[in-house]
Amino acid sequence: IGLDFLGEVETRVNAFFDAPEFLEALAHHIAPNSNTNIRPEDNCNSNNSVDSVLFGCFLGFYEFPSSSVLQAGMERLRKLAAAVLRGSTKREAMVMPLVSMVWPEFPIAAKLKLARCLASTGAL
Repeated sequence: IGLDFLGEVETRVNAFFDAPEFLEALAHHIAPNSNTNIRPEDNCNSNNSVDSVLFGCFLGFYEFPSSSVLQAGMERLRKLAAAVLRGSTKREAMVMPLVSMVWPEFPIAAKLKLARCLASTGAL
């Protein structure tokens, strides 16, 4: 299989997984009981909700670890965010370095998706 073909497939999969529904599902996955901008019942009953199989593909494609690993780091991330992001107008730009501090072992693509999710859904 040619590298051009594989590159095109990766580009298309990334474009597919850029749908806001995947970020909303990720927010619920990492903090199911938090006060995010979404409610679990919205995630399950919405016509735009993500199928669990597709969400599993999303998690696998970006090499996310289990939800327990993600949830374990959320408390630390919230403490860091409270100290660093207080009153910041560049909140979205500051989330990525915090994610990298809490989960240095994550692949960069997973860190970027997680940072975007946390900044856009209010999960912090």
